Formats: sequence, C-alpha cells, structure tokens
Amino acid sequence: MGSVISFLDVPRCLREAAAQGQALAALLLSSGDSFPGSGYRPGNHKKWMEGLGASNVRVNQVVWPGTHDSATNAIFARALGACQTLSVYEQLAMGCRVLDVRVQKDRRVCHGILLSS
Repeated sequence: MGSVISFLDVPRCLREAAAQGQALAALLLSSGDSFPGSGYRPGNHKKWMEGLGASNVRVNQVVWPGTHDSATNAIFARALGACQTLSVYEQLAMGCRVLDVRVQKDRRVCHGILLSS
C-alpha cells in the first residue's frame, strides 16, 4: 500500500532522507549521557526523589521513570502478555514513579484481552 516514486522524485527523496538523518543526529546529541539528569545515580533507588531539591525543581524538569503495563507480572496466560516481572510494589521500591495500569470493569488488571490472575 505504499506510494509510487517516479525517477524525478529521487533527488527530493534523497534530500528528505538527508534532512531526517540530520534531525536524528541532533536527537542523538541531546540524548543518552548528555540528557539533563542522566548522570544522576542515587544510592537508594527507593528514595531517589529526596536528592532532587524539590524546592528548586519543577515537575516538567524531571525525567520520571515509569513502566509500560505495570501490573502485568501476574498474567500467566501468555508469556508475551506480561511486560513486567516485578510487582507494582517492587517497581516502586526500585524507583519507578509512573505506572501504566489498565483495569477492567471487574477491577482486574489487564493487557488487552489478557487478564491478571
């Protein structure tokens, strides 16, 4: 279902690819070790927020560690349905502060059609 590219479009496509490559290179420079706060290594992961100096830091200046499908460690129906091996409590103890929890009407945690036990 892709589009057809004519021979005349090749130079334009090459320019667009080069521009995307430059944009990617710029993103790489601003990520990894040069990202603000990436060098912060707390000794106690459970209390990492104590070292932030909350009176000087705004919420939008913090990189919040989080997990996807946080409560799926109890899904046993399919191995690929469980995105986490740690419980929510264990994730919080490891320093996670953003949780992605999806709950069904019957109050069971789910990942798509898969439910926790």
